[in-house]
Formats: sequence, structure tokens, C-alpha cells
Amino acid sequence: MIPSIQIAHTYQPLHNLFHAETFNNHAIAWVNAYVFDRYGNRVATDMELQYVANLMLFSYLRSQETLTAQSTALEAIKSTWHGWQNIAKRRLNPSNQPPYTIDIEYELKKNELFWQSYARHQRVSSVYDHTVAQVVYGSLLETPLMVQGVKDMRTEARKIMLDALADIKRHLGNLFDYAFNKHFRNNQEVKRGIADFVLSYIPQLAVNTFIHADALHNTVSEETWHMLYTVQEVGIQTWQAIELARSAFYKAHYAYIYRTMQRLNINQPCSTVAFDEYGMIPAHAQNRMLPNPDTI
Repeated sequence: MIPSIQIAHTYQPLHNLFHAETFNNHAIAWVNAYVFDRYGNRVATDMELQYVANLMLFSYLRSQETLTAQSTALEAIKSTWHGWQNIAKRRLNPSNQPPYTIDIEYELKKNELFWQSYARHQRVSSVYDHTVAQVVYGSLLETPLMVQGVKDMRTEARKIMLDALADIKRHLGNLFDYAFNKHFRNNQEVKRGIADFVLSYIPQLAVNTFIHADALHNTVSEETWHMLYTVQEVGIQTWQAIELARSAFYKAHYAYIYRTMQRLNINQPCSTVAFDEYGMIPAHAQNRMLPNPDTI
């Protein structure tokens, strides 16, 4: 049986590395290089700053919602598995004690939190997708320097994500390689393992009693669950490293762009949220102000 790992405990040393302050200098340098020219004159328009601020905001929120959603999803999977194992243990003999103690009210609340998190993640993902499509790949940005600036910023974000991935790989060591191989490279091995179980399960039904067959099923199911759960935990830690780095990077840039807009006295209508899950909000309906970075 493969031992489970604890996400919070295992990941804590890396978690402390990713704060918005880490990328403050890059954010300041970006604004100085692309919002202003080398003489200090502003070249970005009010609307361009609004669109780029929206891009930074939803890039950040997307990462934050991913961090929350994947964590609550794994807990929901774990809870469901415990419930299933209790059913499997008692379906043959109701006098058996269930292997897991389950607080129904607590699990219902946890399940509700998961679906709420799921809904937020889906919504923010859609808003982010529309924002990228129109700001990065559309024609909303007209100043060549700003167009290049957004491309350079996203390139830098990808580099930071790769660095974070390298950090988590070093941190997890052999466990990362195990999970990677199980998830991506050894699908045939997993399939053979399932096939071996089926081939052994059916003869158990024919030769021995159903009790023996059911015991085999429960044992193999439990061992398979621990293997799959470990793979998913490592996957979550990998994405946690990526999303923590990405969210810190984009929050730092959003914060400095937001404060630059304040310093330039850019007010409505160019200091509002410009996108929702349906696309770009019509100008007359853009009535929600961009949030203060200290509140997100």
C-alpha cells in the first residue's frame, strides 16, 4: 500500500516563497518600461490601462480559484471514497463495522463548499478566457509598446511557472517521479493491474465463495485508491506551486498598475471591471469598480 502524504505539511516550505512582494520590482520595471517611454511620458491610454488591469486581475483570480477548487475537490473525492468503502464493507454483512467514521452533516457542508468553489472556478475561468481573447489576441490594445509589454509579461509569467515546477519537483523528489510515471507514462501498467484484478476476481467467484471474492475486491480497491489518491495529491501540489507563483506574479502587477492608475487620476469609465463570463461588458454597463488590491 502506498502511504498518503499531507499537502499542507509537505508544501509549507515552498508556500512561503510566493508572495506578491516577491515580484514588486518586476511590476515597477514593467510599468516604467511599457506605460511610459524613456523620457517619462505616458504612452498607454486610459482604456489600455483599464484592459491590462482587467487582464492582471482575472489572471490572479483564476489562479486563486484554482487553488481553492482543486483542494476542495480532492477532499470531496476522499469523502465520497470513504462513504463507498463503508457501503462495500457492509453490503455483504451489515453487522460489519464501517472502516471510516463519517459525520454526515459535516460532509454535506463540505460537499456544498466544493460545488460553490466549483461554480466560482468555472465562472472566473470563463471571464479570464474572454479577457485573454480580447486583450491579448484581440485589437483592444493599440499602442505597440503596450502590445509588446503584455506579451513580455506573459512570457515572464511562464518562466516563473517553470521555475516553480522545478522547485516542487526537487521538493517532492522520487514521489514526483512516481506520480508522473503513474499518471503519464505507465498507463499500460495500470491497465495490466486492473486486468490482473479482473482475471483473479472472476475465478474467485467460480472456485471460492462470494465472501472470498468480495474480500479480494475490497482489498484491491483500497490499495488502488491509495495509489490514485497519492497521484492526485502530487498533482495538486504541482499545480499549487504553479498557481501560487502565478497568482503572486499577477497580483503584484495588478497592484502596481492599479496604483499607477490612481496616481494618474484615471477614474470612471476607465477604472471599472470590463469583462464577465459572457464577454466584454458594454461600456454603459461597466459600473463595477476595479477592486483595491488590498481587498482581494
